[in-house]
Amino acid sequence: MDNREYKAVTIVFLLVLLTFALAFTLVKNVKPIVDEGIHYLQIKFILDFFNGEQFIIHPTLTMIPGYHFVMASLSYIFDNLSVAFIRSLSTVFSYISIIIFFLLLKSEKSYPQIPVIKLIQYAFFPLIFPFFFLIYTDSFSVLLILFSWLLVLNKRYYIGGIIATASVLVRQSNLIWLIFMITYIYYENNQFKFNLAILANWIKDCWTFFLGIVFFSLFVLVNGGMIIGKGATQYYPKSLYFGNIYFFLFLFFFLFLPLNIDNRHKIQNFIKVNPWIMIGIVAFFIFYLLTFNQLSPHNLKGEDRLIINYFLRNEILITFTSSTLFKILFFIPVVYSLLSIAITQLCKKSYYLLYPFAILSVVPIWPIFPRYSLIPFILFILFKETNSKLIEYSTTAIYVVLSMGLFYGMLQGWFYPG
Repeated sequence: MDNREYKAVTIVFLLVLLTFALAFTLVKNVKPIVDEGIHYLQIKFILDFFNGEQFIIHPTLTMIPGYHFVMASLSYIFDNLSVAFIRSLSTVFSYISIIIFFLLLKSEKSYPQIPVIKLIQYAFFPLIFPFFFLIYTDSFSVLLILFSWLLVLNKRYYIGGIIATASVLVRQSNLIWLIFMITYIYYENNQFKFNLAILANWIKDCWTFFLGIVFFSLFVLVNGGMIIGKGATQYYPKSLYFGNIYFFLFLFFFLFLPLNIDNRHKIQNFIKVNPWIMIGIVAFFIFYLLTFNQLSPHNLKGEDRLIINYFLRNEILITFTSSTLFKILFFIPVVYSLLSIAITQLCKKSYYLLYPFAILSVVPIWPIFPRYSLIPFILFILFKETNSKLIEYSTTAIYVVLSMGLFYGMLQGWFYPG
């Protein structure tokens, strides 16, 4: 890293630190927002358990309480269970994830230099920025996945597997990203070759990852399913759902609008060279109409406020599923995003594994939440080739404006960004 680059990175870290400090100051004394109340109570239940009381799982908690154990342990050590203190811990862990993301950029050999702009894009990515400072599992989950990925890139497979397994104790869907990592390791080391010696070496390198899969399988068997809180199982029936994929593509269109606009001529050429794509689009459209219909109860009401438009995702989803015309309008950015992703270059061939695993990470989930697509979005930012300065700077400007707007609107109680 040359002197100029060092100065740029230092300035970015200082600006992000100041932004985080200001954001925490603004949010620290706000009453718990939506699911913060559930997570805070679970942390309190675990702290009570440390003090000799009965262990309790909140009935509507969906995830294994790994995040809550960490927060309760730190609350126990510092003898502080205030909402402001737990939020301060979330803020600190979130800032550490910024450092991990920088180390990932530094480790990526495909970049001739560290793309500082990507560091800013992650720090101000609109779907995660408001949750950097809240009592939610999302930013802590991302931290563990990024840390595990950093260890994998540096071939520290044993520790990487332990961290990846720990991430599953925070969000069960992270099991997919654990499998993504071991698949990446196999492909990077062996490509498409296969024999018993290669398989044995792969298992030897990745045994801590496989141990995590075994432990999680035992948990599902003993628990009778993946959802921990018995009061939440009705909202997560066992089936395949495509709503989160459609919503991811819809959001992708706007979050990467400069890139998507720049890709328009490439998309046209792609279709001209591959005219059969039009048949695929028609088939996809029919499949979309058949599967984008029944919304989860989480997407049909305002939950705690009993008003629909407090939850931005619900307002969008209810509007665009209300008629066939609106579904067609929703489909336009969805299919455009799909085509844009298809012609966007990633840094390495192995990074294209991101796409099938991104699908696998959300298809078992009925409720549609933007936060469920956080890891695919963040890995896409990390994996894609750096574009022109105009595209990257304008994308960054969109992120900063959206993050500030979503955060401010959340503080004012106008809407909930998740």
